[in-house]
Amino acid sequence: MNGQKSPPSTARSLSRALFEVRRHPAPKIPADGAAISTPGYDAQGWWTATVPGTVLTTMIDRGIYPDSDYGLNNLAIPESLNRQDYWYRAEFPAPAQLGLDPLNVPG
Repeated sequence: MNGQKSPPSTARSLSRALFEVRRHPAPKIPADGAAISTPGYDAQGWWTATVPGTVLTTMIDRGIYPDSDYGLNNLAIPESLNRQDYWYRAEFPAPAQLGLDPLNVPG
């Protein structure tokens, strides 16, 4: 830790190259899971999620809350954030050559 910034996470860079993960507080979405997981669902207004990361990481990265690692910034983050659900979604093309049965994926 000699004052240099660490390079971006390979996993984070890879996920951004393949698809964009978006998230939104569940109570603010009138649709159910079946509708949200439909291809082409309008996720306008959803935040681009920080991947890997948490809901709070995304909110800090988007400037909604200050970085909780500094000073007393953690006092500005409401405890209620951990008491609600959030939706995450991403769309990406599934390669046909995978040959996997979507209902029986190993692992």
